[in-house]
Amino acid sequence: MKKRNLYLFLFIFFLSGFSGLIYESIWTHYLKLYLGHAAYAQTLVLIIFMGGMAIGSYFASIYLTRWKNLFLGYALVEGIIGLLALVFHEGFTSFLDFTYTSVLGNLDSSFSISSYKWISAALLILPQSILLGTTFPLMSSAVLRDFPKLPGKNISLLYFTNSLGAGLGVLVSGFYLIKTFGLPGTIRSAGMINILIAIVVFVLIKKYRNPGELSIPADKKEVPLKGKRNYMLFTLLGVAFFTGMASFIYEIAWIRMLNLVLGTSTHAFELMLSAFIFGLAFGGLWIKKRIDRISDPVAFLGYVQIIMGAMAVLTLVLYNSSFDLMQWVLQELPKDDDGYFLFNLASNGIAFMIMLPATFCAGMTLPLITTILFRSHGEKSIGIVYAWNTLGAIVGVVFAVHIGMAWIGLKGLINFGAGIDMAMGLLLLMTLSISTKNVKTKRIVGVVGSLILLLGIFFIQFDVFKMASGVYQGSPLISSERSEMIYYKDGKTATASITEQKRDGGKVSIRTNGKTDASIFKKETLIGTGDESTMVQIAMIPMALHPEAEMVANIGLGAGITTKTVLQNPKIKSVHTIEIEQEMVNASKLLGSQVEAVFSDPRSRIVIDDAKSFFVSNNTKYDIILSEPSNPWVSGVAGLFSKEFYQLIKKHLYDNGVFAQWLQLYDLDIDLLASVLKAVSQNFPDYEVYILNDWDCLIVAKKEGSLPPLDTNLLSVSPMKEALSRVYINNVQDIEIRLLGNKKVLDPFLESIPIQANSDYYPVLDQNAAKTRFISTDANNIYSFTHQYHPVISLLTNKEPRWDSTDITLSYFYKRSKRAIDAMELRDIYTDDGFDNSLFGTETVGKHKRLPQLFDIAHRMLPYLTQNEMESVWEHLGVNEISNFNDQELNWLKLFRAISRKDSEEMVTSGKYLLSNFGDGMPNEPKAYLVSAIMLGDIMQGKLDDAQTTWYTEKEKLSVNLQSEMLFKFLLSQCKKGNLNK
Repeated sequence: MKKRNLYLFLFIFFLSGFSGLIYESIWTHYLKLYLGHAAYAQTLVLIIFMGGMAIGSYFASIYLTRWKNLFLGYALVEGIIGLLALVFHEGFTSFLDFTYTSVLGNLDSSFSISSYKWISAALLILPQSILLGTTFPLMSSAVLRDFPKLPGKNISLLYFTNSLGAGLGVLVSGFYLIKTFGLPGTIRSAGMINILIAIVVFVLIKKYRNPGELSIPADKKEVPLKGKRNYMLFTLLGVAFFTGMASFIYEIAWIRMLNLVLGTSTHAFELMLSAFIFGLAFGGLWIKKRIDRISDPVAFLGYVQIIMGAMAVLTLVLYNSSFDLMQWVLQELPKDDDGYFLFNLASNGIAFMIMLPATFCAGMTLPLITTILFRSHGEKSIGIVYAWNTLGAIVGVVFAVHIGMAWIGLKGLINFGAGIDMAMGLLLLMTLSISTKNVKTKRIVGVVGSLILLLGIFFIQFDVFKMASGVYQGSPLISSERSEMIYYKDGKTATASITEQKRDGGKVSIRTNGKTDASIFKKETLIGTGDESTMVQIAMIPMALHPEAEMVANIGLGAGITTKTVLQNPKIKSVHTIEIEQEMVNASKLLGSQVEAVFSDPRSRIVIDDAKSFFVSNNTKYDIILSEPSNPWVSGVAGLFSKEFYQLIKKHLYDNGVFAQWLQLYDLDIDLLASVLKAVSQNFPDYEVYILNDWDCLIVAKKEGSLPPLDTNLLSVSPMKEALSRVYINNVQDIEIRLLGNKKVLDPFLESIPIQANSDYYPVLDQNAAKTRFISTDANNIYSFTHQYHPVISLLTNKEPRWDSTDITLSYFYKRSKRAIDAMELRDIYTDDGFDNSLFGTETVGKHKRLPQLFDIAHRMLPYLTQNEMESVWEHLGVNEISNFNDQELNWLKLFRAISRKDSEEMVTSGKYLLSNFGDGMPNEPKAYLVSAIMLGDIMQGKLDDAQTTWYTEKEKLSVNLQSEMLFKFLLSQCKKGNLNK
């Protein structure tokens, strides 16, 4: 085989690695959908993937290497892998339908359901994983049969190219393929790569006949090693096992450590994983030119193992500095698309800084062990080494996730892995090394390594204040001078912490991986925080919409305020709170009397489970299901905002049941908000959106029928009344002013936004939320149109107020309440018996100010006051003395009164009259007011074409600003086919 053919096969193996890691990533996504438990699904995929690889590589080493033409075998395997990938999505969805309709309903215990799910999940990906495991020994053996003189170099090159492809596969699939083609398109793309590989290899071997079974070359006779040959074999296989174990202990620990620096988004995970794989690749690349010239490869391997352990320990020193580096990066980068690219580049660099020293060494170990055993045991050793290394990796993952994390924490895991590597290095140096020289060097290296390990165990300490800061969000680093650390613990799925400010009333923040999930005041005498306002309303609004509810489920414990608020309703008989991380529960218990009822009330039950897993595994139904998970940019969380999740939730609601979904408005944009609302709309016949404060919203949906009016009785229940008053809610008006709209008015607006519904298979939210978080966009302007100029929602829904006098409580968390208070203050001023109404009562006083004053009154008051209140205002202002008004003023007044009376015909008539007779030279804001009023009147009458015509006629004469843009987009969306820029 010519040298260029070698490079061609190396490139083919690069593509094989590229597609292989795409499979691992995509299978993780799919099994998250099936199992529900995101963290455990990821672990399971890793275990099954590596377990299958181990089985496949061992099988290949024992049986497949007997083939004469290994390239043909390799082509067949790649082709089968590709064909299976092409049909995986359809097979998966068919399997899910069968499982949900025919299997789970017939299983009578949670154990049998769980057993079925986990076993069947493993079987879904095990055959492909086994096939993938055969590729490395097949390709390696095939290449080595033709280039036997430099086995170490070629093994290293193959390891490098495959790992390089794997690292790039992680990045390309995560940042491009999934975003562009969704999960089905991505896995099919990987399948096409494998089929292409099979075709190319098959064409090549048609022109080239592979030689027969390889024998040990004459110039590469067995290297004399100390001890017996079998002892050497089993020792090196043991080293392969334990170095694989240590490496994946590092990986799990590093990823959890870097979650606190880089964040917990899917993209952040992909950057970390790629850094880990690239480190392995570069280690293999470095050793390729040296490996065949090393006189004592066993001793060299021993030194590498010790150095690797030392480098892992020293990453603990670098780790504390990474927080300051990330803070600097975020301060310096612009908050735009270019800045986001540089942020990911910097994040990848920080991951390299932590991982590269040790992974570089790890990348040398497998080529070294394989080459040593290849020289003495032939090509069968390739698959066996790979299998033992992979088995060790599986043990490392299981130990780190399920035992070590809780037992010894992150720092302990790194030191434990380092101890394993150093022990393997010392074992090799003392038992298998053929060199009797450099004994002093071996001792020095062993002593230095041991000292570094002791340094890591006893002297290097993590700065838990930095680790709890959430620096990746741009948050300032917490310090002991400003805050007290009440709790800090590494859990199985996340790191939980509680910090308390030493000032500002002692505000307490409960955090997950450094991100604040909720802030409250431990003292109930203090006014609640904005987060407390959110949590109270999440519980209260659904109960007010379903006053007969008895069974409630709440997804996400947080600070516990939501569950506590539910328990304050005496009609509630049971509350199940589903929390994925036990340490969050342990942390919440420290918040004192604020949430004591969550843990002491017999109606309350906390379930440690993933939300999807919980609902899939039981058949319980609820009157209300509340969902307040973490932010959707957190890996795995976006799946709780998908149409598939809402389909699942519906099955667990009674027919009259209500589902409530919290969603942030900060760090999102209108498109992503629309993708969630579209997913809700596709599953529920009716929904409403409430703006809880200036940064959160609540989506409330009903399983069947329409949502009823809010029931006011709940507001008079004593414990509930006290909780609501802490967050500035004292009456039903305080809730109804937060209503953005319902399905009827919002669906047309959503249809005008060109984004698909968020789906598990097309994860729009997961792929984009990390970027909007970095850029710091928000979706707050979603609620600008509802009270921009007109009471838009009231006009379009014809929903009459249920009170005689608007009475809104001023809330520091909700800016609209301030505008409503201003409107009421003006109402009281203008309706006061002592108010001087001469401004409108005479023709001579202030005649030039009268029209601007009229417009200002209408603009500030109409969106917030009732018809009776506005009529009282006009009466006290003397506007009934119409003889004092000129033609323009009279028609403006007719328009204002028509709006308050919901008289759509008069809105159009008076609006068009004003526009045609006085529109030329009219300031932009009054003109925008007129155009929007005319469009509203036509929409109310169903004259959608007329509303569009008004816009297209007048749009060139208008300057649409940020405030009015959303209003006109919304109005055009009600016309079904209107477009702002058409």
